[in-house]
Amino acid sequence: MLTGCIPIYMPPTLDSASRGNVPQEPPASINVGKSSRTDVLLLLGEPDGRAQDDSWFTYGMTHTWGVGGVLIAGGWGTAGAVGGTVGSQTARRLVVRFDGEGLVAAVDASTRKCGHGEGFAAEIGSGDGSALSKDCLDATGQDLNRVSGAVDPELAAFLPDPGVLIERYEMALLVQHPYPDCEFPHTRYYRSGALYVTSRALIQPSATDIYGAAAGTTVVPFSDVAEVLPLQQHDLMQWIVLQRNDHGCVFVRSGNRKEVMERTRQQIIGQIHALSAGSTTP
Repeated sequence: MLTGCIPIYMPPTLDSASRGNVPQEPPASINVGKSSRTDVLLLLGEPDGRAQDDSWFTYGMTHTWGVGGVLIAGGWGTAGAVGGTVGSQTARRLVVRFDGEGLVAAVDASTRKCGHGEGFAAEIGSGDGSALSKDCLDATGQDLNRVSGAVDPELAAFLPDPGVLIERYEMALLVQHPYPDCEFPHTRYYRSGALYVTSRALIQPSATDIYGAAAGTTVVPFSDVAEVLPLQQHDLMQWIVLQRNDHGCVFVRSGNRKEVMERTRQQIIGQIHALSAGSTTP
């Protein structure tokens, strides 16, 4: 008796209830510090989700693709086949955040592949070599209500006025060079741990060094940042580079994917602009 399973990939289709105008990158026509809520509404239409105070809008789009499995069973003189289909999704979401004046403070574009099948889906992955997540991006932004817009008491212990929490990254690398240049430092300066992006600073409490020893807390106030440089590659990894007012640099790695890094970078740029305009949410 011989048995086998043949996967059959099916092309992705836009979900019937999904909008179709969510770009993969932040639209060039939405300008931080210039575009208003009205401009965003005219460009993208009514959002799928919004904060109670309209401090952010979300726009979501979902494609569903399937993998059909054909199980072949056969022996001398006999044969049979059993078919099945596992559905998975590619979710894309645009989050537009606004400052106290109603102008765009940051634009975050994210894409996530997520599966909702049993073991067969886990075995085949997403079809392009990338991993599947259990959770899709929520087009309505309900998850944003759980992580943003509130002051974390823990953060107030490290910065008297940390502002509101924008996003928390579970595991991030942060490197501060002790000299006034932007040469990438030796790995002995690496600090790893949770990273908080607030409306006023980057905060990495209770970090560890490359040897696993406690490395203390790092706080990078956005008022100390002169410029956010484009993503750079060092040690075979991409880094967000913040040039300080003293011409030194801070290197930040918030995730393994470029889109995650760029989202963090845009969050930082938006908050720095809001601070310079004097409109950061207190």
